[in-house]
Formats: sequence, structure tokens, C-alpha cells
Amino acid sequence: IVSGCLGNAVLAPAKTLAPMSPNWTFHEAASIPSVFVTAVLALEKANYSASKSALIHAACGGVGMAASSLVQMSGGDLVGTAGSSTKRFILRQDFHAQMRNSRDTAFASGSASANCGFLLNSLTSPGMIAASLSALVKDASVSEVSKRDIWSTSKISQERGDISYSIIAIDLMPPKALSKVLYKVSKLACSSSIRPVVQRRYSLLDVSHAMKTMARGQHIGKITLRCTRNMPVENPPVTLLYGGVSGIGAHILTLLQDNKASEIVAPSRSGHIPKARLGKQIQNLSLSVFQRCDVSSSEEFRALRPLLAHRLVGLQFHAGGVLQDSILSNQTA
Repeated sequence: IVSGCLGNAVLAPAKTLAPMSPNWTFHEAASIPSVFVTAVLALEKANYSASKSALIHAACGGVGMAASSLVQMSGGDLVGTAGSSTKRFILRQDFHAQMRNSRDTAFASGSASANCGFLLNSLTSPGMIAASLSALVKDASVSEVSKRDIWSTSKISQERGDISYSIIAIDLMPPKALSKVLYKVSKLACSSSIRPVVQRRYSLLDVSHAMKTMARGQHIGKITLRCTRNMPVENPPVTLLYGGVSGIGAHILTLLQDNKASEIVAPSRSGHIPKARLGKQIQNLSLSVFQRCDVSSSEEFRALRPLLAHRLVGLQFHAGGVLQDSILSNQTA
């Protein structure tokens, strides 16, 4: 588990890694970490036991399915909510759950949900949280996994003073604490105690469509992205570096080279940078185009456009400036 993981390469701290089950493919394993770490943490914070019936909202989502499987594994009774009849059918079939509709608050009036001692909440629309709390028994526990419009601990206490309330946010956990839970999940996976969550797979090139599907709640289980090596990129973006490549510009050029910039166009008034003025680490840079252009002149800048015709401009850096040293008391800005 690491931020910035929607790419074909990522640098991750060792504490955010754990062994993968040898019986799973990488696609299957990708459905496990975030949802099961969230579910395990939610149940632990609530001191969940099989003696408590569990009410799990959005039980057909990734976290919902992970939590449902853990409740089922412990032998507890499960009441789930989902927004479509298809999703409710799947949950009845896979988890033998008593199902309710998540589109309104009618779930709170059912006899099954009225006996629940644990709530995994992800519904924060008006009226949903209050209805969910009203369905719980005395001294119940609530784990909140939503990101928007969640209730504070004080507001929960005003509504139900007997409730034990925890907000679960694994993206805010320090690596050491995250590692502890991640290894628990890894142990469950390697012992075949849990199975991969149902997936809807997309190519990494189609990540925009994947995000829209997730936002609409149209998927079942976990959305995963399939990454292929050497993904084709038509007309890779050009990086523009204004102001020359001495001083600050030289440092920026080095960073761009280290980060595999596809092509760098460096307009300058001379259009020529002697190698003697370049650092040794960038003298062999083959992807740079040093173009004569004074970017302070609109006429010269327009002349630069044919070079960039039909090309996507990605990053732009302006490294030029005028240095005016003075003692601190005489500085104006």
C-alpha cells in the first residue's frame, strides 16, 4: 500500500510491502491490500466478535465485501445494504447475508438490522447516519470508512452516547502501524483464509473511465488496473525549460533527465549552450533541443510554435531571472 500507485512503477517504503499468496496472480492480489487492511482495522477498532450481528453498508463494494468475508469467517450474522437488486442477490448467495436497500433509510426499521452490535458505515447522505445509529443495540460499535460528510466523535456522542466510534483512514496511518495490519492480511491470504475480492479490471490507459465507474458506484467488488510494460504512448509530451540551462536551469535539466523526460526544449536568447557551461552529468543529454528564442518577445515566442506543432506540452519551467544582491535592510521584497 503506497500513495501514487496508479502507475507502471512506484517507489515504496519496505514497511508498506508484505508477501503475496503464492496461489494468486498479481491481478488477484491487487484486490486485497487496501480493502482488507481497512476491513481488518475496522473490526479490530470495534472489538468485533461473532456474538455481535454486523450491519455493513455498501456491502458489495471492495471494503464491504472484505468485511463481509471476515464476519462470515468469524461465524457472525451479517446484515448488508446495497443499491441494486443484482448486488443484493450476489451478497445473499455469497455471504448468506440478510440484505436491505442502501438507497433509503428503510433498512433501519427491519427486525434484522435492529439487533446489530457493529456498524461499518460508508453512507453519509442526509439522514443515513442517524438512521444507522438508531438501528444499533446498546453499547454498539461503529467504524466509519467514508471520506466526506462524516460525523465527528462529539456529534456521534450527542446522538448516541453509548456508541463506541472510530474513523478508519489507512491513507493517514504511519508506515509502522500500517505494516502491522498489512502482515495480518498477508498471513490470512497465504493461509487461504481469505480469497480475492471480485474485480472489475481496466487498463492503466483507461484509468479515467475506471474512476468514473467507481464514482457512479456501478461496479461490484474492487476496481483494479492492469499495467503492461512499455505502454505505447503516441506523441509523448514535450517539456519546456525557459531561461537557459546554467544555474537553476542546469539543476532542473538534470532532474528532468533523471526522471526520464521524453524530450526537452530549452529556448534561450543565444540558442546555443557551450558544453563547458553544462555540468558533466548533463553534457551527454541527447533529448534536449536548444532553441534560439527570447521568450520575453511575443514575436520570437510565436516563431517557436512550429517546433511544437501537433505536440502536447507537459511541464513548463521558467528558470530565468535577474539577481540583485543587497543587504537585508535594503531589500524591498
